[in-house]
Amino acid sequence: VRLLVAHRVDDAAGLAAANAAVAAVDEDRAELRLSVKEKDDFFTTYFVSTWSPYVTKACARLGLGPTTVTMISVAFAAAAALLFATGDRPALVLGGVLLYLGFVLDCVDGQLARYTRHFSAWGGWLDTMADRAKEYLVYAGLGYGATAAGVEYGWALAIAAMTLQTVRHMTDAWYGVLHDEAARRPKTVGGGGGGIGDKLNAASTRVQADTGSVSYWLKRTVVFPIGERWALIALATALFSPRVALLAVLVWGTLAFAYTGALRTLRARWMWVPVLDTVDATLHRDDGPLAARLPVLRPVGPLTLAVLGALGSAGLLVAALVTGSAGLRWVVPAVLLVLLLAGLGAGAAHNGPLD
Repeated sequence: VRLLVAHRVDDAAGLAAANAAVAAVDEDRAELRLSVKEKDDFFTTYFVSTWSPYVTKACARLGLGPTTVTMISVAFAAAAALLFATGDRPALVLGGVLLYLGFVLDCVDGQLARYTRHFSAWGGWLDTMADRAKEYLVYAGLGYGATAAGVEYGWALAIAAMTLQTVRHMTDAWYGVLHDEAARRPKTVGGGGGGIGDKLNAASTRVQADTGSVSYWLKRTVVFPIGERWALIALATALFSPRVALLAVLVWGTLAFAYTGALRTLRARWMWVPVLDTVDATLHRDDGPLAARLPVLRPVGPLTLAVLGALGSAGLLVAALVTGSAGLRWVVPAVLLVLLLAGLGAGAAHNGPLD
């Protein structure tokens, strides 16, 4: 373990040297440093983790548990969302400060769990769900504030930000499962011989190994992780307005999603490892009676039909923006038909590398 020592000894001199080495270690200080993630994102590493261990130790001395700190972090984010909704400059600045402090506490809860060795499945689930709840509360506050300031599509921007992040989190989770499955089943990984997947994997490994380099930080920052999102929202709102903050999140988030989506698609096609054939997919389905009774269109495949369904929803959104409510009476039936067609892939085996 980093920062700690361990020696195997077989004589008195070795024992004395080992005891001296152990005695020279400030174990509490080492455990506090070990509570901080070894590799984190740029903003978290340089603007949070440099001082969050002091907060972690204070929380431990006060007897606060990780779950309590998570709840306090949610309260800070909720307060920031309310301040963003009011719209005046002092409230926006204070909201930005509270959002930053809430993110610090979001890091502290994990550090406190590692420092005090208080882990639980409930705590891990709560931390993940709290992160999503806080982010969507903040987007709602920004949407309300933008609308109150006269922005016509303030709520639309907020909903778009929520939707984008929801899709990103879903794809992140499943790409992680795909990557782990490929590591467990290396014999099924196709290619070799210098294909695009080999080159992307080799490049990624080189960059990840070059810890602290410009390319390393660029790779970790371009994907727009949560620390960078919080920092961008806090600064853009405090310095400009909720509308600017939402637009900035959407622009950077879209570029990050395009970047990660393109690279992960290439790597997934190269790995060619199906994921859903390793679990009981029926445990994760929520199809309901209609989709369960639809016939299965197997030759087309679920991915193509899912993309068709997404395009139908996008078409409905565009029609609403262009024609207003009057034109939707003709568009809605067509979109419903498209969504039913997409449902024809629900019962198929999702065993393709991109499914």
